[in-house]
Amino acid sequence: MAGAVEAPEVIDRRAVALHDRQAYHAAGGLPLDRAEKLISDAVKVANRRAKDAVGNIVKVAARVGTEVGAGAVLMSAYQGPSTLAATLRSHPPATPPKAR
Repeated sequence: MAGAVEAPEVIDRRAVALHDRQAYHAAGGLPLDRAEKLISDAVKVANRRAKDAVGNIVKVAARVGTEVGAGAVLMSAYQGPSTLAATLRSHPPATPPKAR
């Protein structure tokens, strides 16, 4: 957003792909230790992609003479199960058990 409070202007709005696949579905049916690693790796990738995307937004803004003063991330208010095992039980595997 830029401009006066009375006449704000959207200067950039974009979606950022934080993952290539649904990690929790991919982890469904795996032994818990392998599922934890898969989820941990997916979180690291998502964090890196988010950081890179925000950095890119700041660079683009600077190129057009705009300074980024704040940003927002829209997220769901959903709170899932409290443990990975419970979360995996709520996400069916992406592939049938015989295909693994």
